[in-house]
Amino acid sequence: MKKKDNITAYLFLMPVTVLFLIFSVIPIIYSLYLSFIMWNGFSINKKFVGFNNYVLLFSNNEFYHSFIITIVYTVLVTTLSIIIGMILAYLLNKNIRFRSLYRTMYFIPVITATAAAGVIWKYMFDSSQGIINKFLNFIHLPAVPWLSHPIWVIISISLVGVWKRIGFNMVIYISALQSISPLYYEACEIDGATKGQKFRYITVPLLKPTTLLLVIMSFIDSFQIFDQVYVMTNGGPMGASDVLGLYLYREGFKVGHLGYGSAIGWVIFAFIFAATLIQLKINRKGEEVY
Repeated sequence: MKKKDNITAYLFLMPVTVLFLIFSVIPIIYSLYLSFIMWNGFSINKKFVGFNNYVLLFSNNEFYHSFIITIVYTVLVTTLSIIIGMILAYLLNKNIRFRSLYRTMYFIPVITATAAAGVIWKYMFDSSQGIINKFLNFIHLPAVPWLSHPIWVIISISLVGVWKRIGFNMVIYISALQSISPLYYEACEIDGATKGQKFRYITVPLLKPTTLLLVIMSFIDSFQIFDQVYVMTNGGPMGASDVLGLYLYREGFKVGHLGYGSAIGWVIFAFIFAATLIQLKINRKGEEVY
């Protein structure tokens, strides 16, 4: 009977397994193979070049430029979305009026299509007709070249990234806050702790595992940014927002260096994997200290 149950389970799992192999595992393996060849995606001839694509990649200044921009974007989005998300979760975890409405409002950006949101924000950030600069002029402040200045453009796309991310972080933090025993806060109140001290010495340390999880998830998500930047700036001005995802797309699909583009993708994966391992190691050391 047990063997028959196992066979039934395998039969139900087979369609999902086949789809996973076809659309995930096989493309991943094939992209690794492509990173070792020179191919434009259309020609019959494929030239095996070994690690030449990776050597060329690490000797290309454009790669380092895109890498630095991606790191700046990732750090800004991860840091701000974690801090704001935690504060919002702390405030909206209290018994206040219209709490569900506020939670819904902050979560709507998470489920909004990134490309659509990018188009809307592009018009909002427009230097001459954008609603943000019109508001600044209304309160007698100078207009800001949000998407046309090399410094402001990375701030602009990072703000949109934070806007998209804080709702998700808030929901996860609310769930974590509800699992914290009230006894900790009651003990602090007996010792005369203020609200700020309870948040700093009780809430933040107990949210450490959740924070690490959100940092890893935000890092992975931000490091792969593409569609938002593509519709807002397409890498401009003067390459100031040319993130790695956009660099991969341009080299792999517009220029036709498919092998080189695959190498970029695997380097991105390597950085994400390494960062995740480092963060997990740091977390284990922190748990040993506690």
